[in-house]
Amino acid sequence: MSCAEPGGPGMILMRRAFHGQTTPRKWPNHNFDKCHRAGSDDIKCTYCPDDCTDESKDIMVAYDWTKCTGMVNCTTYVMQASMPNCQNTYSDYLHLEYMCIPRTSVFDICANDEKWVTEGYIRTPNYPNHYGPSHACKCTLEATWGDSGVELEIYELLLERDADGECTDWMMVKNGDEKERKCGQIFNTTIRVPSRMAEIYFYSDSNDVSTQVFQYFTRTLKGFWLHFRFVGSNIKVSCGQLKTNDPTLMEMTIPPMTSESPGNSTQADEKVAKNRQDRNNNTAYGSEKPGHKDNQEKKSVPKSEENEATSKRKAANTAYPLHGSSIVSMCTIFFLIYYLEQ
Repeated sequence: MSCAEPGGPGMILMRRAFHGQTTPRKWPNHNFDKCHRAGSDDIKCTYCPDDCTDESKDIMVAYDWTKCTGMVNCTTYVMQASMPNCQNTYSDYLHLEYMCIPRTSVFDICANDEKWVTEGYIRTPNYPNHYGPSHACKCTLEATWGDSGVELEIYELLLERDADGECTDWMMVKNGDEKERKCGQIFNTTIRVPSRMAEIYFYSDSNDVSTQVFQYFTRTLKGFWLHFRFVGSNIKVSCGQLKTNDPTLMEMTIPPMTSESPGNSTQADEKVAKNRQDRNNNTAYGSEKPGHKDNQEKKSVPKSEENEATSKRKAANTAYPLHGSSIVSMCTIFFLIYYLEQ
């Protein structure tokens, strides 16, 4: 397969693949079309409508077409396959149907760009090669009129996930308050957004992992490539890197705290650890602190007076409901006031 065209290199997009077996081919009345031409044995490698074909085999598993998707040129070895639909005979050829997509019609989600189009494509940086670490980018699709919604067809998505299946790198489609995040391995999936606007996010963390095992194969984490369209309307496409204070990015990466610049994932990771430690300290607030003399020396309080202080605290909490560490803090204040009065 090749998309090395004179107008510039294109990107291979697989559409169909199946095995076939040639039927007896004759040449009556000197009919020399592509299925009835005299010549060498090469005719056995040509698909004809009368041939017996079989698409029951999982072609994706047999040939791993992800190695070709998005490439300019691709070569693969063809294997004979048993075809149940053709009396369990073996195939003579493998038939491929593919398109060549001009790279000029494909938006890089992290490149600053803005255009009006009727339809188009979006890819991750460096696709079909590995996208690399520390990316935070977005493309906004906005139609001028109509109510058919935006249709997104994901041709290929290969993004890192951890051993528990959680997304470490991800693509997300956002429509208002609705969010749909994707990672792992996805092929030929359609997403419909029932509005005139859709936001497509891409995030990769600071860990530069370039390959991952999915089912039968170790695959390159290429990112994603998708097609978008809105029936009956032009679409304004705006792409580029995210601002450091983008609320959606901060919500998705380190909820519910805010993050540092998405371009510096190491600082963001350090802040996550610090915030977690602060929360642990707040949970223990009011307990004994090692080395603090006032907390180590406790004064005995008569039980009747202790019950009276407890009633005051309950009354205060009823009038002003508090939660979490705030309750512990207020109770500590009451105790200190009582302690000083003694």
